[in-house]
Amino acid sequence: MLRTLVRERKEREFDPTAAFLHDCVESRAFARESPETQRRLRETLALMEAASAWADQLLSLDTASLKRLMKLGARLEALLR
Repeated sequence: MLRTLVRERKEREFDPTAAFLHDCVESRAFARESPETQRRLRETLALMEAASAWADQLLSLDTASLKRLMKLGARLEALLR
């Protein structure tokens, strides 16, 4: 059920937002925006693309691995330090 929820929300909400940001960054009008606005939109798009790829990877995990990963929770941050 969790996979279905994540997949549906990603398709309905997340992917269209990322596509919109991508279209903004690729548009001719984007060059007329302030450097700060351009930077923020590019950073937001990069984060959303990375999160999308990560979500796709999580959805492809087998159930046992996904459960173990979910149990780790915030402890994952310690591994990144």
